[in-house]
Amino acid sequence: MRTRAQRRHLSALAIIFMLSFVWPIQIYAQSDVPALVFRPHCEKTDQTLCSSFDVEDPSTLRTAPLAPGDSLDLDIALVNPTREKIGKLRIWISYDSELLEGTVLSISNAFPAVVPGQSDFSPLSGYAKIAASANAGNEPSDAIVPVARVVFIVKNGSNASSTPLSFYDQRAGTEGHTFVTTAIAAEQNLLSTPLGTLMVQFASSFETKSASSAYDSSTISSSNASSAHSSSKSSAMPPADSAADSTTFGIVQMQNIRVSTKDDILYVTWDALSHPKLQGYNVYYGTLRGRYLNRRGVSVASRGAVIRDLPKDKTYYVAVRGVSDENQETAFSPEESVEIGNPQTSSAPITGSLDLIAEVSPGASAPQNPVGRMQENPEKTPEVPGKSGAPSGLTLLLLGSAAIGALFACRRQVTAARKLQT
Repeated sequence: MRTRAQRRHLSALAIIFMLSFVWPIQIYAQSDVPALVFRPHCEKTDQTLCSSFDVEDPSTLRTAPLAPGDSLDLDIALVNPTREKIGKLRIWISYDSELLEGTVLSISNAFPAVVPGQSDFSPLSGYAKIAASANAGNEPSDAIVPVARVVFIVKNGSNASSTPLSFYDQRAGTEGHTFVTTAIAAEQNLLSTPLGTLMVQFASSFETKSASSAYDSSTISSSNASSAHSSSKSSAMPPADSAADSTTFGIVQMQNIRVSTKDDILYVTWDALSHPKLQGYNVYYGTLRGRYLNRRGVSVASRGAVIRDLPKDKTYYVAVRGVSDENQETAFSPEESVEIGNPQTSSAPITGSLDLIAEVSPGASAPQNPVGRMQENPEKTPEVPGKSGAPSGLTLLLLGSAAIGALFACRRQVTAARKLQT
C-alpha cells in the first residue's frame, strides 16, 4: 500500500507529465503568423495531408540519417494561416556546398514570374536562390502554399555528423534576402518572426565529429579532434614524433587576425602558420560574439579570405583556425569584429599582395556554440557558465525562463510542422 505522501507525489508527477504535452500544444495553437518551413517533397492535392520532418526542438527540424549518395528531396512551403494573397517572395537557403550538392530547384507554378538568376544553386556562395511573383489577380491564398522543390545529394568524404539548412538574411522589411509579401502590401514582409532550421543528419557510416564542437571557440586542446578522427589506413600507433606533432598542433593559436570591409564584402587576413602538418585554414564568422554560424575553408597557400554578399550594417565576428592533414584544428584565434560596409570599424587596413587572399562567400550555417569571446581584454569577454556562476536555484529559474521564452518565440515553427503532419 502506498502512503498518502507517495500518492500525492505520484499525482504531482502525473500532472507535470500531462502539462508537458498539453501546455506547449495550447501555446503553439495560438500562433497565426505566416511561416516558411522545410518538409519532405509532397505532391498531394490536399497539402494539409503532407508529412513533416521530425521536430528536434521548437525551432529545429531534422531529417532521417543520410549516407553519401543519398538524396534529400524537400519542399519549401509557406504556412499561411490567415490566408493572405501572396504576391511576391524571395527566399535564399544557406547550405554547405562541401557536404551537399544541389541538383534540382523548381519553383511552384503558383509563382510563374521568376526573377532571372533566382532559381538556381550558387555552390561557391553556398546558397539556393528563389525569387518569383504570382500573376496579378491569381495570387495563391491557400492555408499551405508550396513555394519550391529542392533536391540535394549528400557528398562523399565528409567528417561531419550533421549540417543545417537555414533561411538566410531575414529582415523586417524587404531589404533582406528572405521575405514574402502580399498582393496588397508589396513592401511589408509577412515573415515577422525568426524562421526555423532543418538539420540534415548523416548516417553513422560517415567518420564523424560533432558539428557543435567544430564551432566551439573555447576549444584549445586536441582531445576532441583525436577522438573525432579515426584513421582507416592503419590501426597501429603512430610514431612518437607524429603523436607529438598532433599534440602541439591542437594547442597552436592563429595570430594577428585582421578584418576590414567595403560595401558588402568582408576581408580577413592572418599571419601564416608554420607547422609540418598544416593543410589549410577554416574561417569562422557570424553575427553573434563567439557564436560562429558559418565556416569556410581555404587552402594552405592562402593568407586571407574575401567573403561577399553579406548584409550591410551588421556586425560580424571572425576567428580563424588552422587545419591539419588529419582534419585536426588548432585553437581559435583571438576574435575580431567589423560592421559590414563601415570601413571605420576595421581592425586594421588590408595591406600586401591580394594574390594570396582566397575568394569565398557566405556558406552553410552551423549550430551556435554557447561560449563567448576569448579575448585578452577581460572587459570584452562575456560571462561563461561555471562553478563561480549564479547559485543553482537561480540558474534553474533562469534556464526555465529561457526555455519558456524559447517556446513562445519559436512556437510558429512547431505549429507549421504540426499542420503539415495533420
